[in-house]
Amino acid sequence: MKIACIDNMNHFMFVLARYFNDLGAETDLLLPGGEKTHFLPEADTVDINRWRGRIRPLGWGGMHRFFLTSPERIRQSVQGYDVILGTGFTPAYFARAGLKLDIYLTYVGDLVEGCFPTYESKHRLAPVRYLGKRLIAPYQRRGIQQSRVRLMGQPTPLVRDSYARLGCDYRALPFVYLYLDDFFADPDPATLNPEALARFEVIRREHDVVLLHHSRQLWKTQECHGEGVKDNHVLFQGFADYVKSARKKTALVCFEYGLDVDESKRLVEQLGLAAHVHWLPKVSRNTLKGMIRRADLVADQFRLGWMGAAGWEAVASGVPLMINFNEAMFRQAFGFGVPALMLARNREEITATLARFEADPEPFRQQAEEGKAWFDQRMGWGLAQRYLELAEEVLRSKSG
Repeated sequence: MKIACIDNMNHFMFVLARYFNDLGAETDLLLPGGEKTHFLPEADTVDINRWRGRIRPLGWGGMHRFFLTSPERIRQSVQGYDVILGTGFTPAYFARAGLKLDIYLTYVGDLVEGCFPTYESKHRLAPVRYLGKRLIAPYQRRGIQQSRVRLMGQPTPLVRDSYARLGCDYRALPFVYLYLDDFFADPDPATLNPEALARFEVIRREHDVVLLHHSRQLWKTQECHGEGVKDNHVLFQGFADYVKSARKKTALVCFEYGLDVDESKRLVEQLGLAAHVHWLPKVSRNTLKGMIRRADLVADQFRLGWMGAAGWEAVASGVPLMINFNEAMFRQAFGFGVPALMLARNREEITATLARFEADPEPFRQQAEEGKAWFDQRMGWGLAQRYLELAEEVLRSKSG
């Protein structure tokens, strides 16, 4: 069986392609081009040379090339594959080419915003972008509707509601977030951001407790149906209350990543947190993973009730994670629960949770170690095998 994985938002497809090849299925990662630097394959592997032969440029993808790409070119570029998995605007391109996508894996925004666009006022090309999304949306809707299998990797109401609006069924299967062989290997120093790492080490050295917050800064901007909003401001407010009585010198490390970085910096100043909050540039996962392991705890998001890559990276690393997480929603969607987390739903609970960690961090560290073992079993190789079995199922249905 020969498999194609198209696009690479959050590294989902590169992760799957590596697991599939290791599991014996010949798999290529097909990249549209124009990927953000931190979503390039080089940013998520310690040995890009091992995988170069399995990475191919597509020459089409995204909004700007949609009407410039002929249906014939799309069809030719995916010939020879038995099963094709796609994310992003892959369904729209397949609809344009008269093809059925075998497995559609949504990263949420491509489904919610791709099918039902809103006006993104903060985008520098907002009018053009909105018009482009409106023109492509009918193709995206049809491509998703015609896909043989549609997946929900995040148990969010936005995904369920969007599939319902399309009249589509779907299967619930968690994202495979991390290729563990790479995640726990030491990267080539030449691929890292030495300045960011040096600044982090100074922070680590000068503080008793380091709280890492590498989620996007997105809380003031209520666009895109609220998709991806993290409520970072709740963390800043709870942290501000905590440091007023903290007995240990504590740092909150954030990244210049997301639409609301400037708003977050202004809020930090207003809360009197300038001496406690440190800003680093956006970095790749290869650079970031070392910081995660050196942190005392990680904070993810405080609105959505579900966990993105930032949270799972902490769980996989065995680092305590503070988050607003709806465990019941996860269990209902996927049929199994998650390990114990540092649950905090609001400002007051963030303050109290940080105080408990300061007073006695060992129970939280023990929980995190148990979470690491759980991740290895549930979200690594075993989950990748379930995706491969799904691909085999789709191939049998096409053949029969």
